[in-house]
Amino acid sequence: MIKLFTIRHLLTHTSGIGYGVIDSDPCFNALYNKHGIVDLYTTDSIYIKSNIQKLAQLPLHHEPGEGFTYGEGLDLLGYFIEIISQKSLDVFFRERIFEPLEMLDTYFYLPVTHQDRLVPVQTKKDGFWTKYQADFYDTNYPIKGAKMFLSGGAGLSSTTADYSNFLQMFLNQGSYKEKQILGKKTVELVFVNQNSSWRTRIYWDSYLRWLFQYIFFCRSRRRTNRHYILYANSRRQFFFNLDQI
Repeated sequence: MIKLFTIRHLLTHTSGIGYGVIDSDPCFNALYNKHGIVDLYTTDSIYIKSNIQKLAQLPLHHEPGEGFTYGEGLDLLGYFIEIISQKSLDVFFRERIFEPLEMLDTYFYLPVTHQDRLVPVQTKKDGFWTKYQADFYDTNYPIKGAKMFLSGGAGLSSTTADYSNFLQMFLNQGSYKEKQILGKKTVELVFVNQNSSWRTRIYWDSYLRWLFQYIFFCRSRRRTNRHYILYANSRRQFFFNLDQI
């Protein structure tokens, strides 16, 4: 009997879908590369629809619900939102999230008038901050290339002020300035670990600590930051470019 995965499986990385170039299994690295699966971002002329259609033809790491595998399930959900809403993901985000939360400096791809505000991604090398040399994607994707790929799990550029509004909504049980963005029950579920394994408990606890530290950072810097913040996740390493903050 074929076991189908659910939205919960996709949200909790238990669907069995892998993550291509950053997958922990080299066999899946090769398989995703062979079939041209896009991970994270791209400057090529590719839509999320074609990426998901190719992904649907590939095998899973495991049966849905039988393990935790960090994967591209959120990209699939992004395409699912486009189907249900009959809108592109950037339009849906703008209408349902960014405008109600007053996140007016958050985009997948920056307008020409905003491109000089994108701060280069940096990493520390030999004690000095240097420009991060990406090995499998172009960190300047928000301002160059085809600007067509709308990922459900990556790709937004924003500011600390905008992200502070987003995080404040969670602290307010889903509301922002008397506008209810998420239901209170939904917010409660967000802050509950949905996976029982020790590995995901450690990951989740670490993430929550980072999340609330970042909330306070955003609050302290929201009046001075006027530059875009780009987050790059490469092989489980996080690079935060917080220049001129």
